[in-house]
Amino acid sequence: LRTGVIVGIAVADEGTLHLQPSLRTWLQTKLGSTAIATLGYQHSWAILSKVGAAAPLAESTSATGPAIAEVTLQLPEK
Repeated sequence: LRTGVIVGIAVADEGTLHLQPSLRTWLQTKLGSTAIATLGYQHSWAILSKVGAAAPLAESTSATGPAIAEVTLQLPEK
């Protein structure tokens, strides 16, 4: 993905079983995820970020219910 592209990812129940270390590192370095490092078995996780960002626009995790990541974006008019 190109730098600056907005990405949304959501995991409702289990995203760690086959999560390769290289993908975990990519999510940390390219999307700025901080929660992916501690994501546990059957945790929900959601992120909205720009590729290349130091920090996500929104990120959430939950061990007991849905993860909700919300942000309001102002996009330029064409």
